[in-house]
Amino acid sequence: MVCPATVEDAHAIGHVHVESWRSSYCEPMPDAVLDGLSVEQRAAFWQKVIERVEAVFVATDKRGNIVGFVDGGLERERSPVYTAELYALYLIKEQQGHGYGRALMLE
Repeated sequence: MVCPATVEDAHAIGHVHVESWRSSYCEPMPDAVLDGLSVEQRAAFWQKVIERVEAVFVATDKRGNIVGFVDGGLERERSPVYTAELYALYLIKEQQGHGYGRALMLE
C-alpha cells in the first residue's frame, strides 16, 4: 500500500534510507561513510522535508511496516522541458522486486 508520509513516519523513512544506502552503495562508498550514517539524523532530515509539504509517499508491506519511500517536487534546475523531479526513491533490499517501487512511482 502507498500513502502520503506523515511526520510520524520520519523515523521509519530514516531507517529505510540508511539501510538502503548500506546495501546498495557498499561497493562505491567507503565503509567509514556507510558506518557513519545515522537513522536519527536521517529521521530529523525527513521530518523537516515532510513538514515542508513536499510530495513524500511511503510504501508499506502487509504488516504495515514502511519498506520504501519516494520524494519529489518541482524541478530544481529550471528546465524549460520538465516541471517536476524525482528527488529520492529508496526500498529495503529484501523488498525490492515485489512491486513497491513501481507503486511508489505511480503516485
